[in-house]
Amino acid sequence: MKYFYRDFGTSKPRWTQGKFGGWTPPTGLLNIKYAIFVRRSDTLLVPEYCLAHETKQALQQSTFN
Repeated sequence: MKYFYRDFGTSKPRWTQGKFGGWTPPTGLLNIKYAIFVRRSDTLLVPEYCLAHETKQALQQSTFN
């Protein structure tokens, strides 16, 4: 499955096919959660506010099922 998010630096839409690994506890100056995507060579942390609406819905459904 492709997970879409907006790149923080360029504001361009991007996607990853990494496996969703869960959420971090709220942290940082904005006290927000980060989505964890485990990829073949690394781990990608995406802030909750950068995720596309469809991706947020898909992650919420997969978390509760």
